Amino acid sequence: MRRTLVFGAIAGLCLSGFTPLARAEDSIDAPTLPPRMDQAQVEEAKRFLEVQCVRREGLRFFGNPNTLADGFGDGPHDPTRSALELGNRVTFPNTPISRLFGLDSQSCGECHSIRSARTVPAQFAIGGTNTFSQPVLVLQGNVDTGDADGNGVLDFNGRVINAPALWGAGGIEALAKEATIDLQKLRQTALDNPGTEINLVTRSGVDFGSLQCNEAGDCDTSKLQGIRPELVVRPFGRRGDNFSIRDISVLAALFQLGMQPTEVVGEIDADGDGVANEFTEGEISAMTLWQAGLEPPRQTRLSREARSGKQAFGEFGCADCHIPSLSTRSARVTFSFPEVPEDPTANVFQSLSLLQIGFDRDSDTDGVRVPAFTDLKLHDMGPGLTDQPAGDPGTSLFVTIALWGVADSAPYLHDGRALTINDAILQHDGEGLTSRNAYANASVEKRKQLLAFLGTLRAPTDPNGRLLSLSEEFCQGR
Repeated sequence: MRRTLVFGAIAGLCLSGFTPLARAEDSIDAPTLPPRMDQAQVEEAKRFLEVQCVRREGLRFFGNPNTLADGFGDGPHDPTRSALELGNRVTFPNTPISRLFGLDSQSCGECHSIRSARTVPAQFAIGGTNTFSQPVLVLQGNVDTGDADGNGVLDFNGRVINAPALWGAGGIEALAKEATIDLQKLRQTALDNPGTEINLVTRSGVDFGSLQCNEAGDCDTSKLQGIRPELVVRPFGRRGDNFSIRDISVLAALFQLGMQPTEVVGEIDADGDGVANEFTEGEISAMTLWQAGLEPPRQTRLSREARSGKQAFGEFGCADCHIPSLSTRSARVTFSFPEVPEDPTANVFQSLSLLQIGFDRDSDTDGVRVPAFTDLKLHDMGPGLTDQPAGDPGTSLFVTIALWGVADSAPYLHDGRALTINDAILQHDGEGLTSRNAYANASVEKRKQLLAFLGTLRAPTDPNGRLLSLSEEFCQGR
């Protein structure tokens, strides 16, 4: 028998001009998350509109302002365990909020709410970027607000993370999964041909260096470029830590919200806050599908100045890392549970058509074009962009940020330090230094041309409109 998908809601948000969905009925200490969703409901959605109804529910879970009754926050602190252990963090007095080490938002939508920071006032839409006042803080020690050492710098031990917009995430995931499949096959080729150096170039044309293995199956990874030895492409997270939308969503639920997914802890109250099953597998799946189905950013018509800037983008070397467009081999992106990072084809339970969410077909590959301006690789951006001044050498490694939508997504760089695109370019270091210098040494006219070109890379105009146009009654009947 087909399960009924009942829709609750998002309160207080004006999304894309539509009336928000109604929140679950208020009562004393009642959870705000119901009605709930299980994995079977997600898997049973077969036709496009059925999947859209699941995505609509995923939008609700993403934007729901979770409370203690939903499982928000960590449980009682145990002083015999580390305060940096998720589920055991300390908070400000008399609140469930930490802010300095996660526990900083009631909903995922609080960090992804700005459609355009280019307009005055800013325009809002769930799925966008955040503001300068709402970075993710991962502060694992002292914060020197009093400048105790007198160096004129607010020193800290930790990270500040500028949350990017989620537009077009399904296209990014599709590219990454296909690249991982290619790289795993090339690894096997290296194992099957000991002593032969195998070039790791994916079918989409991205060069990840080379690999050579010996008879014992040990591989020399010293010539890898922009990827870790596991050969799994991880395009999500500023440091390239996460291989899929689901992977980073689970982490965000744990860290930002203190909401423990059952796929991590089981159907128990692992943090002792009195609530079990804080996010089900189905709810994480629905949020994943909603994010993956967000339409891609758009490019507006190029003026004469912007066309010259497009040429400068190549001349300065920007396109070496910010590859304007890559193509997939399939027009669908698949989703798995449980996920196997090295094998994206394992345990697939659902898929989305990229053509139906705004990507253009590439007739040469039978897939779609993903004009994201990224190479999906890690790059050493040098000491000027280090992520943790007191940290380890690896903190200067970042995945190439996708530039599509960049005109609307200020502030810039991994920690939001750059308030304008010009600032962001001039703060490039390490592998980006040559391009930075080419830009800095160019004429004012040529720099303006490049900025005009980047100004054509805009966010979607109405990213949730079509989804919210589906009525509750329609989705209840699917």
